Amino acid sequence: VLLDISRTGAWPGFPELVARYCRRLDLPTSAGGNVRSWAYAKQLLNSGADKVVVGYGGKDCYEEIAGQVGSQSLVAGIDCEGGKVRYGGGQMVAEAASEAVSRGSGEILLTSIDRDGSLSGYDLSSLQSAIGCVGVPIVVAGGCGSWQHMREAFEAGAQGAVTSNIFHMN
Repeated sequence: VLLDISRTGAWPGFPELVARYCRRLDLPTSAGGNVRSWAYAKQLLNSGADKVVVGYGGKDCYEEIAGQVGSQSLVAGIDCEGGKVRYGGGQMVAEAASEAVSRGSGEILLTSIDRDGSLSGYDLSSLQSAIGCVGVPIVVAGGCGSWQHMREAFEAGAQGAVTSNIFHMN
């Protein structure tokens, strides 16, 4: 998973970074961040990404992206804090996941923003809440501090687990 997390809008060099990564490594790749249109999603897919991650701010383009490339290539990025969607006006994670799937998303990337970097474990209650209302794979991110945390996520029903800190700190 490659995400442009710049707060000032899409970083112009990101599609080339995705292309360099995809050329060097033969791994399935999801890329996103600041995706607000089919045109930018297409740029990332043409750079070699297998899937495009579109966050809550870009949810209005879910249908168009899914219509162009299919649900299997659209990942809804849901950032949450305390079981609610960050910047979602109080919307609960389960509601956002259901809405994303109804708009064409074939996968969810659920990131616990308040746990990200904490090494305290994934937000399993938000994960289970989302799993209980959608039938698509959910990949969990934010908070992994040990291999046991990954095991717990898979036991709770996650189809994938994103991490980086444990590779650097353990």
